[in-house]
Amino acid sequence: MSFLHLKSTSLQDWERFLKRTLSPHELSQVLWRCWERAVQHEVNPQGPAQEPVVTAPTLAHKREPLKPLLEAKPDLLNNIADTLSKQNFKLLFTDAEGIVVQGWGGGSFAEHANLLRLIPGSSWHENIRGTNAIGTAITEKLPIAIEGRAHFVQPYHELVCYASPVFDPHGELVGVLDATSYISQANPATLDTVIQAAHSIEDYLRQQELLARGIHLHNTLERLVGRYPEPAFFVESSGMLRFANRQARLAFPSLSAAIPSSNPALFLTRSPLQDVLGCTWSELMDPNNQQLHLEHGLGVHFRVEVEPLGSPPYLAAIVFLERQNARNRKPAPQAKPTATTFAQMHGNDPAFVSTLQKASRLARSNLPLLLLSETGTGKELLARSIHQASPRSQGPFVALNCAALSPQLLESELFGYAPGAFTGAHSEGKQGLLTSAEQGTLFLDEIADTPASFQALLLRFLEDGSYYRVGDTQLRHANVRLVCATSQELEEQVQQGSFRQDLFYRIRGAVLTLPPLRQRSDLKLLVQELLQELAQELSCKPPLPSQAALALLSNYTWPGNIRELRHALHYAIVLAAPHTTLEPEHLPDFLQETSPALPIQTQASVCVEAPSASPSSIKDSKVTAVKRALERAQGNVSEAARMLGVARSTIYRMLRRQKD
Repeated sequence: MSFLHLKSTSLQDWERFLKRTLSPHELSQVLWRCWERAVQHEVNPQGPAQEPVVTAPTLAHKREPLKPLLEAKPDLLNNIADTLSKQNFKLLFTDAEGIVVQGWGGGSFAEHANLLRLIPGSSWHENIRGTNAIGTAITEKLPIAIEGRAHFVQPYHELVCYASPVFDPHGELVGVLDATSYISQANPATLDTVIQAAHSIEDYLRQQELLARGIHLHNTLERLVGRYPEPAFFVESSGMLRFANRQARLAFPSLSAAIPSSNPALFLTRSPLQDVLGCTWSELMDPNNQQLHLEHGLGVHFRVEVEPLGSPPYLAAIVFLERQNARNRKPAPQAKPTATTFAQMHGNDPAFVSTLQKASRLARSNLPLLLLSETGTGKELLARSIHQASPRSQGPFVALNCAALSPQLLESELFGYAPGAFTGAHSEGKQGLLTSAEQGTLFLDEIADTPASFQALLLRFLEDGSYYRVGDTQLRHANVRLVCATSQELEEQVQQGSFRQDLFYRIRGAVLTLPPLRQRSDLKLLVQELLQELAQELSCKPPLPSQAALALLSNYTWPGNIRELRHALHYAIVLAAPHTTLEPEHLPDFLQETSPALPIQTQASVCVEAPSASPSSIKDSKVTAVKRALERAQGNVSEAARMLGVARSTIYRMLRRQKD
């Protein structure tokens, strides 16, 4: 979901704007627009002469229509208020006109909030207080972050405010949820918290409206969407897609942040109808458009059928798509699986799904992310998915494996170099990956393997986005979102002094962890999904794994994780062809060498959790896998690395650690 971020500007720019000596190009376009509205409303930049606080009867009248909402969701709002209060934020809820109807918490900021009239009954509409999070969210109809001197009124220059509008199921504004504190408490994660809370309130309003119309959401989704064999969506009158089935998620990569729901056949999303299907709610429900057709971006044609729910005015509808094989049309090209959306992150293991849910929420922020997971668990795929679900999705995704380059090449690859910077340098110099990633996402894999000199340069860049090319004196800037990853224990390296502590805290805006394959409960599902994916790549029918083959796969510890599993299944499909069943003899030899596995349990059997492997046994299994790969590759390190799906440096590092 898009949002506005109005960053603090200089006192001189604010003063020059008031004197009308500042030109529009010297200020961000959005901030200029907001400040201009304040001027048109004749807002006093020093604050209102008389505080606009409504009387107690008026406040009670304004609270009345919101009481069912505020009283029905007290746990949600109280819990969020408690969390934010510990960070010295005051939580406020206003009506659609910007009148504060309730406030919570505040911590050490609470007393100052009262002085600024952040209290029930006070009006924070733009026509009274100029540019502020509550009033501007009402006007712009978007979540907003306002920092310091982005506020129009001077007494609010010391504040940071995060607000999100709340809409009813028909798309009408109900109110605004806001969190305000001192600017020293600024934290992008707070905006995410406020937005998610606003969404929860909207979900509650929607569920109540559906129930009032006699629409039981769970049964409707299960019956109409989850079981439909082609793409299907649950759409609301606000013009938002809320649920999609598996076929829709695979067919439409543009579905934003589609994450698994409690029903395995359905996925949650908050995608605008216009962005996915190219039409508005009105056009979708127009009775003259009963034969709507949709041409997919990949050349696939669908006939669109709409089933409204309830009675007019309709609150929601189910959209069914039926694939068309029109004559005289070239066949649609097969869509190759690409690592661009969460749709390619297979599995329903609870820990795995929890990570995806966190990732989809964090994708909307600019927080630097640190992915801490073992080799082969899908860190780069997760990073690509986060990029695709982020506001930077139209920008580039640039990946760099820090362990694959020497310290000198690493610096020149990321930052670029000036003409003649070193022997062999191009005569015209070279732009680095920071330039290539402008307005996009930079993914630094194996960040733990970087030398101290590189860490210092990266830290300087993260301070303010400025850097120098190698051998250059011209200061440059880049705007990128940083995602780092490592399979090593980074905190241990910080304690040992091999990784800078200040850099560690810089890149650890939020930490995401993908569970290793041996700890996941969805191996069978993963095998089926990967076989489907590989069969599509190989243009063959996916074989069904036998129980014996699944047992063999389940018994292995998979030190190379999903990457190693994928290679093993690729090998197995090739050997199994043209058979329709994948048997143990089709699997790689190293799986045959493991001890016999327990039979795969049926649904009726009792599930006994296996003891988790100790760190030493995990390390031993990795070393064993490396040794086996080297034996099969006859000592060729490059070939062994390819078999395991890891970098050559990983092979050398593991062997070196064994010697130590």
